[in-house]
Amino acid sequence: MIKAVFLFVVLVAFAAPLHAQAEEPYPTRPITMIVPFAAGGTSDVIARLAAEQMSQSLRQRIVNENTAGAGGSTALTRAARATPDGYTIAIGNSGTNAATLIYPDSRYSPDDFEPIGLVAKTLPVIAIKKKFPANTLAEFIDNAKKNPNRITLGHAGVGSSNYLICKGFIQAADIEVTLVSYRGAAPALNDLMGGPD
Repeated sequence: MIKAVFLFVVLVAFAAPLHAQAEEPYPTRPITMIVPFAAGGTSDVIARLAAEQMSQSLRQRIVNENTAGAGGSTALTRAARATPDGYTIAIGNSGTNAATLIYPDSRYSPDDFEPIGLVAKTLPVIAIKKKFPANTLAEFIDNAKKNPNRITLGHAGVGSSNYLICKGFIQAADIEVTLVSYRGAAPALNDLMGGPD
């Protein structure tokens, strides 16, 4: 269970190639937006807001489909296999691109996708339980150094940008913590909020 800290994701969007037939108006049917993380996390919230705006602009329904697992690789493999007609799009981030390096058996490549727009930019955030004995980042790092491997750090799955940020933070802060993988940011946050003090 996560005891102390949680990082949010940095998010950008990309999608399956849009190769609709020139003679066919687009879109004529609902579009599926594949979200590579669990419902309730940052990626999901941003995807829902983007889908709402896209739906209004395109005058067509956008259906969000959360497909969590393997740092986004499960969802992006599904998106890469979809017919490249613009009716299946995916939202991803820098981590979902890096996941192909972490999971060499990935069945997709960043080259399988065509960017259609930047949806959002977010900054990493560290969240700790209110009772945790630290009020600043410096105090958190100091506590972690005094208690090596006694703090758990939740992330959205190996290969996610969330994971890469955690690894970078651990290295830069020169601390030893226990990393815990989740199927998205929301499950990690749920454990942080509901876990022991």
